[in-house]
Amino acid sequence: MKQSSESKYISNPDQKRVQEVFEYLPTGQLLRKKLNKITGRKVSTLGYYQARIDDYVIPVHRLVYIYHHGKIPEGYHIDHIDHDRTNNRIENLRAIPARENLAKHMRSAHKGVYKTRDAQRWVAKVTISLGEYDTEKDALNAIKEYNKSMSSNRIGRE
Repeated sequence: MKQSSESKYISNPDQKRVQEVFEYLPTGQLLRKKLNKITGRKVSTLGYYQARIDDYVIPVHRLVYIYHHGKIPEGYHIDHIDHDRTNNRIENLRAIPARENLAKHMRSAHKGVYKTRDAQRWVAKVTISLGEYDTEKDALNAIKEYNKSMSSNRIGRE
């Protein structure tokens, strides 16, 4: 079943179709049968390898899971057990409830509080809007002024 022509992403293709197009390799990679080439080497902005199937883009870890287990249950995410988003060996993948997967990455019960990647320190993250501007230059100037005011506030506190 194809999605609208605007969408170029499919999250849960049919297992039979995935097995027709790809061969799973023990390294966690997928071989595109028609071309006899490893596919899914392009990394998304989130750090996942991606591949194409029937003009749709899908993360390789989802394809590997579907290849072995069939459709991903509704409300579930595919989790990398070792936290390495490029390790798509089937032994490293499991389906877990979306809520559990998201909570695992938050590492805090408090909104905006996260651990650093090395898990050594905590990060406090706040996103603010500085308003709307008529030109790109005006918006850029607003950011520069904000950064300047934040720097002078930090210097005053030290």
